[in-house]
Amino acid sequence: MEKLKKDLKREEGLKLHAFMSPLGSWTCGYGHNLEAAGCSKETIERYKIEGITKAQAEKWLDEDIRKAEQAARNHVSFFDELSERRQEVLVTLVFMFGWQLRQSKRIINALERRNYEDAAKQILKSKMAARAGERVRRLAEMMREEEQPEELAGDG
Repeated sequence: MEKLKKDLKREEGLKLHAFMSPLGSWTCGYGHNLEAAGCSKETIERYKIEGITKAQAEKWLDEDIRKAEQAARNHVSFFDELSERRQEVLVTLVFMFGWQLRQSKRIINALERRNYEDAAKQILKSKMAARAGERVRRLAEMMREEEQPEELAGDG
């Protein structure tokens, strides 16, 4: 999942001081959700003022990817049967939104049928798409075509 890590770094960007994300959560590093990680208000305030190191951001990213992958595996019993790119789509969605895919049984049902076109459509119809439109559109395209779309190709 090194490609996933590279993509997340590019998409999230590195922020060494805590900030309020467009999705409404205190975030730091490479999209690390401080509140979901259990940080206290005092800790968040400290990260806003003092910041974190790049090493801490890297550590959090590795942990967040591992947790997102585990959540995807826990909720999609056939996760290992999917292509690596489709696995990365699911892990990215979990990374971005927590495990809200379980709330979208239509996505899971389409995946169970190996109907990737329908899975992509269901991703686009989801609340996730309304919250992060363009990024989710690219993920849906990756689900549909399996290969990386042009705008995500390259070294970034």
